[in-house]
Amino acid sequence: MSEQPSTGVQRPSWLPEPPRELSEEFYRAASHIADIDTGMWLYLLDLIPEDGASYPERIKLMLAGVSPCLRRYFLVRQFDWERGSGGLESCLMRDDNGMLLEDTIAAFESLGCRKHAEIIRGLMPLAADRMRRIREAEVRGVEFDFDDGFWKPWEARYQRAGGGFVTKIWKEIKAHPERYVHKRAFAQLVAVANGSAAKPAQILGVAEKPTTPKTRLAANMRSHLRMLQSGRTPSVS
Repeated sequence: MSEQPSTGVQRPSWLPEPPRELSEEFYRAASHIADIDTGMWLYLLDLIPEDGASYPERIKLMLAGVSPCLRRYFLVRQFDWERGSGGLESCLMRDDNGMLLEDTIAAFESLGCRKHAEIIRGLMPLAADRMRRIREAEVRGVEFDFDDGFWKPWEARYQRAGGGFVTKIWKEIKAHPERYVHKRAFAQLVAVANGSAAKPAQILGVAEKPTTPKTRLAANMRSHLRMLQSGRTPSVS
């Protein structure tokens, strides 16, 4: 079989291949969540459809096609990963709802992590007000004080809340791996039946443009990074 032409998106050499499917065997072979976390994350990123919708909307389409437990894993993992990278400020100070905060709150609550949910819920109106004041300062040509210490107590609260959700997810995976199973072909056919997949050719493996799993995964990772980076607090000149 001849190799398909490249789309110009290069897959990083350090990026491992996602598993072909998330099977019970995949989970049972793991001795720690660290053994499967990267594979699960890259697998779900690879499911994000390529179309003209915004990235948050494409995330929603992907989440609609996986189990409730995988949806919860993705939302909690996405939020905590971004918080570790850019702080709560990066998670809350954005216009595109790219972090799907209401769904993320529900995900934390379903794990019994109410402290995390309360922090996000409490910050949402405060972050919206802070964004409004930043914009007002920009319009007036006044420099906003980003170093006012607003986030410090919230970061301390989140830190004290701990990472117990990781342990809870891992325990559930070990007890009920079937809840985290996903097979591409079946889920895609369900998406077609539900009307959430607009391109049947992709379900049959016939892409409308040259693509490969590697270039598709790299493109989705780039979209994911662009979405997260777009939510950074704007600088004021």
